[in-house]
Amino acid sequence: MKRLLILFFVFSSVLVAQNKLNFDFDYGRFQYDSTSVYFELYYNINQNTIGHFVKSDSIYISAFINVVIINEEDNKEIINNSYQVVNSFPKADSVQNQNLIGKINYLLAKGRYKLTITVIDGYNTENKKSIDESVVIIPFNSNNFMISDIQLSSNIKQEGANKDSYFYKNSYEIIPNPVALYGENVPVLFYYNELYNVSDERYKNSLVLERLVVDSYGRIINKKVRGVNSNKNSIVEVGYLNLMKFPSGVYNLVLNLIDTSKSLGLTSSKKFYLVNKSVVDTVKISSKGMDLLSSEFGAMEIDEIEQMFGYCEYIATEQEKAQYKKVDSLSGKREFMFNFWKKRDPSPESPINEYKNDYFKRVEYARVKFTEFQKHGALTDRGRVYLIYGEPDEIDFRHNQIDTKPYQVWYYNSIEGGVEFIFADLSGYSQFELIHSTKRGELRDDNYMNRIKQAKDY
Repeated sequence: MKRLLILFFVFSSVLVAQNKLNFDFDYGRFQYDSTSVYFELYYNINQNTIGHFVKSDSIYISAFINVVIINEEDNKEIINNSYQVVNSFPKADSVQNQNLIGKINYLLAKGRYKLTITVIDGYNTENKKSIDESVVIIPFNSNNFMISDIQLSSNIKQEGANKDSYFYKNSYEIIPNPVALYGENVPVLFYYNELYNVSDERYKNSLVLERLVVDSYGRIINKKVRGVNSNKNSIVEVGYLNLMKFPSGVYNLVLNLIDTSKSLGLTSSKKFYLVNKSVVDTVKISSKGMDLLSSEFGAMEIDEIEQMFGYCEYIATEQEKAQYKKVDSLSGKREFMFNFWKKRDPSPESPINEYKNDYFKRVEYARVKFTEFQKHGALTDRGRVYLIYGEPDEIDFRHNQIDTKPYQVWYYNSIEGGVEFIFADLSGYSQFELIHSTKRGELRDDNYMNRIKQAKDY
């Protein structure tokens, strides 16, 4: 498989690595053929956080990038590629905060994959960082209209584009922005998107493309609609937004491709971040009047919805679980999740659902603290207990006992007069299972110590 790797200097460089290695990545899925998707991986390495070597009047930088892609259905590794990035530039050009932006391309067949990207400092191998992501690949082989991912960019140019650049495609040179951060230094958001099967006679004069910018409160702060009429089966959508009139915040760029004759549509969205101190957001709204379309759920894809419900299934009622299983459409699942969190909002008069925000802070904490092998921390036994009951009042770590496997005791003093949860590493692979609890309704085994001793290797 051909490997494409290109570096692009956005800002400037430094002489020593000052911080722990930092990088970000994003990806885009585009049409290739009936069985595969063209998968573009964009990365951004903060050069201020990697070491480099000064010789004469030049500065040399080095980093290693390792990409591992595993098919989650059979746990088979299909890609494990490493790339060494070596570059030099004149010492006179050295200023702080230079970023290295690159792109790597793969062809992926239909499936669900675990993507792991690791970047290692070329001059200090202890300085490294890994990021995991779950990716769903569905080929764009439908006879109906379809829409690709959105590629966020810091610049797109057609006139004067470098055709030899690896950032060049479909007559445009597109500089990706994997950090998705905009502000005074990058005030304009450029975006690239592809539309497929739009020339079909069934859609003549009925297809429209709706572009929305939705803020973190669910408000639509920018909207643009245009008709899609083309004699070409696939077309490119390129646009830009000047963000300097918007206040700082987290936003979603949403593209809706809609067949107005049947009121059917497809959505592609991408989150971005804006830092703009010159504009203050003075509007206060209530979440009572917020509808599904203007909420964050209105732009979610099926994998995002499924993932979200997987994390919050612990707090769902049995009736809600049964109801969710019966929903078989994306629009229905979006509406379900919208109502699920709406009725759990403790203060609907405010624009923020404090309970939801707090819950997903726990999800992120569980990811960091309790992830086991390829299992997200929120889906482990310890993660489940943490999400339901919160932080324990006390944890007793018993990992160095002579006659038992490692285990932990979590104490909750304010629940039912005081309860405890026992998690043990029975397999010896740091996978802590819940084997006993005094909490009503939880797994109870008063002879749990025998299980720990019996699992001990003598």
